[in-house]
Amino acid sequence: MKLFVTAFAAVWVGVFAWNAQSSFIAGDAYRYLLQFALSLVFAPLIANVSTALAINCLTPRQLFHRPNPAWAASCFLGLAAGLLSLIGAMLGVAFLDRFASDSVLTAGCSVTGTLAMVICLQRVRPWQCLNCDYDLRASIQSLRCPECGFGTPARNTLTPPANAA
Repeated sequence: MKLFVTAFAAVWVGVFAWNAQSSFIAGDAYRYLLQFALSLVFAPLIANVSTALAINCLTPRQLFHRPNPAWAASCFLGLAAGLLSLIGAMLGVAFLDRFASDSVLTAGCSVTGTLAMVICLQRVRPWQCLNCDYDLRASIQSLRCPECGFGTPARNTLTPPANAA
């Protein structure tokens, strides 16, 4: 999850830095800096983190729970979510600026971009090892995967099925 959020934040921090640099060159460096920071960093980042955490708490995703996550996939999805939300925010600010503030538009587009990327991720399957996808229903007592030895199952794998004795 850290790499996903970091890659997402990199997109918005880059846009903020570009805007801050261009306003510094124009001579009014600190006049709109707080507004830029709120619209281009804090609102999208808070929306991204809260959306990803909410989806992951409701339906855990494998990419966020694996012991050795695929860092390239996580970074790519974070960048894709950031770019998708940035494009949506640019279009939203261009067409809907008179109806809502920039912070609301960027936060809404960040929620949409994050949803588009996180919903596509594979869910954690109950009673499967997070490391090797081995079926753990036969080894209820051990809480360790007999195939790879991984020993910290996901939250929803700790509850035995209804027909287990």
